[in-house]
Amino acid sequence: MRRRGGTRGFSALELVGVMCVISLVAFAIFGWGVQVNWRAHEACCRSNVKQIGLALAMYADDYGGRLPASKDALFRMEADYLKNWQLLRCSADEDPVMVRYEGTDYGVSYFLVPGVATDDPPGTVVAGDTEPRHHGTWNAVCVDGRLRSLPAKELEPYSQFVLKGKREHEIKAQGVHTD
Repeated sequence: MRRRGGTRGFSALELVGVMCVISLVAFAIFGWGVQVNWRAHEACCRSNVKQIGLALAMYADDYGGRLPASKDALFRMEADYLKNWQLLRCSADEDPVMVRYEGTDYGVSYFLVPGVATDDPPGTVVAGDTEPRHHGTWNAVCVDGRLRSLPAKELEPYSQFVLKGKREHEIKAQGVHTD
């Protein structure tokens, strides 16, 4: 005999339906969070490249419109114009090239084109990402201070300016051996 006004539980089909809805909502939120995270990395990288561009402009003011003549000038600029070595590393770069300069290892995610002058064409790239990290694009700053997001295929001519060193994981893997 059934009770009148009694409660009955959920059926298995109803529980599966609720679980599906919850998982879809969780998946949508997670996907949105990942996209927000990548956008934050890209914004941070663009800011770093912009700061490098501003440092280059200050350098050019001090040296008669000439930009640094060597690709490792990023380190000298860091000491005199950037004041923050963390600007040399993109937050999206999980394994940067480690370059030793005057006894210090730097994680470097950007390159510098040596020998450019401020009177070169305004669209001339003076610094940028060492590899396309932002959905197949890379960030660059031009002589006139503009930031550009360029496709991966346009990075190849600048590969000669990328500083050589060891990847961060190669340095960490060496460790200290005690016998």
